[in-house]
Amino acid sequence: MTTTSDQPLTWRRFLSLRYVIGKVSEQGIINSFRIAFRKGRNKTGRIILFIFDRIWYRGKKQSDVMYAFYDLEVSATTFDIVSFMVLAEQARINSRCNSLHVVIVPGSEDGFKPGTIDLTNKYKNRIGNYKWRLRNVLVPNCWLIPSCRQVTVCGSRKEAQVFQSSLSRHIFPNGSTIRFPKKCYQENHVIEAMQDSTLPSIHPTTKSKEYIKHWIKTNAGEKKVITISLREYDSLPARNSSLKDWAKFAMGLNKDIYYPVILRDTEKDFDPVPEELEGLTIFHEAVWNVELRVALYELSYLNMCVNNGPAALLYYHKNTRYLLLKFVVPSVYGCSEEYHTSQGLRTGKSFPWATPLQKIVWEDDAYEVIKREFEAMCKKIESHKESTNQKITN
Repeated sequence: MTTTSDQPLTWRRFLSLRYVIGKVSEQGIINSFRIAFRKGRNKTGRIILFIFDRIWYRGKKQSDVMYAFYDLEVSATTFDIVSFMVLAEQARINSRCNSLHVVIVPGSEDGFKPGTIDLTNKYKNRIGNYKWRLRNVLVPNCWLIPSCRQVTVCGSRKEAQVFQSSLSRHIFPNGSTIRFPKKCYQENHVIEAMQDSTLPSIHPTTKSKEYIKHWIKTNAGEKKVITISLREYDSLPARNSSLKDWAKFAMGLNKDIYYPVILRDTEKDFDPVPEELEGLTIFHEAVWNVELRVALYELSYLNMCVNNGPAALLYYHKNTRYLLLKFVVPSVYGCSEEYHTSQGLRTGKSFPWATPLQKIVWEDDAYEVIKREFEAMCKKIESHKESTNQKITN
């Protein structure tokens, strides 16, 4: 049983004459006054600061932060967040804000888009897949923009509403609200944004580049690293990479010059290595870590892939060299020529923001196409190096 003497001391103790006399006798008159003054000062100071904070920060919105709301009510749980981040960074620059704060807003149906439950009933564990992507795709990709200082994953739409109403002065997408959200991550949004200013770029961290430089030195030495990022997903298999054609190409490279590196689809990376890929270097770690993947892309001689999610890490990074094949898949509307045209892309052309060493190939990933485009791009890269060296020399 707890007695009165076991209770923690409170200010009420000081009303007891017996308690005060006891403390004075114990500490002495001078020390007792010093202790009382110090405690009173600290208590008063806390009260003053509490009142100040309540008044000063009431309705105080951040004027130097761009709050970017990625709302899963209307946005995809995919690498589309990379284009969203690039556009948010452009909005930050235009608004002259010091930093980005990304707020991921849960959708109204189990945290994701309406219709998620129907998809889960149709495809096993779709909710689990979305939750995995939220934590391992959406959040890590936010950090690829150096000005991003904070990422908040809200637990509810109400929480996001309070966040937006109380803190956010500058909001991206412009005009978007929690009640009426806007999506802003498709190619047409990027092309439209380019008309006003230069498109920003994602960047790997310095530490991730240090790790990859060490990996390349250990494994490839002085050879030119050629990455091949595969799509092996069960959903929409028509979009998948042709393993036999990519393996034939990789096996046929001059091993004294080039060092091919295979990045498997995350969904298949733990599966047994397909017979076609046996004998090739498979870089597992880069598949599971976005920063390592981006650093690898930047430091490689050339990156090659089909039209898949991680490809966004190539075409929104100005310092990569890439060939993006199988851009058109007629049987899949989102990859059809009609869709690309509706997004503002010109048939047979690369992205408007692409560098001369970044190319879209509007053909299937057949061996002959892969080999032809590879040889042509290598000539471009070497020519570009020569011209750059000449400029430096002059």
